[in-house]
Amino acid sequence: MWENVDQYTFAEKREAMWRDPKGIRAWAVESIDSSSRLAQCYRKLQADIEGDLARASEYFSLEHVLPKPSPAEREILRRQFQYELKYLWRYLLRRYAFCEALRVHQALADLEEPPGWRLWRLKDLLMLRVAVGVLLGFLVLSSSGYLYDAGFRAASGLYFWVWLVVGVLLVLGMAAAEVQRRVGRRPCLVILVRAVWIAGTGFAYGAFGSAIQYFAGRSLGFGLTPRVAVLCGVTAVLLSFVFQHFWQEQSIGDPL
Repeated sequence: MWENVDQYTFAEKREAMWRDPKGIRAWAVESIDSSSRLAQCYRKLQADIEGDLARASEYFSLEHVLPKPSPAEREILRRQFQYELKYLWRYLLRRYAFCEALRVHQALADLEEPPGWRLWRLKDLLMLRVAVGVLLGFLVLSSSGYLYDAGFRAASGLYFWVWLVVGVLLVLGMAAAEVQRRVGRRPCLVILVRAVWIAGTGFAYGAFGSAIQYFAGRSLGFGLTPRVAVLCGVTAVLLSFVFQHFWQEQSIGDPL
């Protein structure tokens, strides 16, 4: 439908598109196809595709269908809009555009979606792939006597802070690399904010795992100190991002 769009006419046609609800829906669906001309223009011009998709999601509504459909047509369109919006949802999560994805979620909810499905979809915002990666990181730590012993030795003095700061910076750097790999050329602030969100989620899971490790270790008489638990948590998060980069082709934000 938009075969003639190029980097010179993109801005003009993008502006005109917002005056046609039917064209908006077609534009949104085609723009997430990586092989389409629209997707290529978004990449070349570094345009805000996530913002456009979030805005376009409001037009996947039966209220914007003219002429008014019959009851049978209404049900068919409702299912079609749900199907297309779910693709937009997954696309935005894959690019870590969580705020924009929530607007798509609201558009889906407005299409008379059962509450159970809404709650099930919201669990995707927790990035459970990160939780699985952190769990694997703790398992690797528990099986590596060298890493565990190094954590005990580094828990006192300057080494604790060096390990902590370097670990946090490495996780943040790998998170930024992952975001940039998914979104391409975007403003640095956009990449940094999304990277901080991903890294923060990882550290939240790491803190939870460290707390379990600390209290379980103390109850079993291992003499685990809070500093050792913190270093284990940071290392587990770091390992989880290593797994993601080298063993996993899917985005961290992809729903499980």
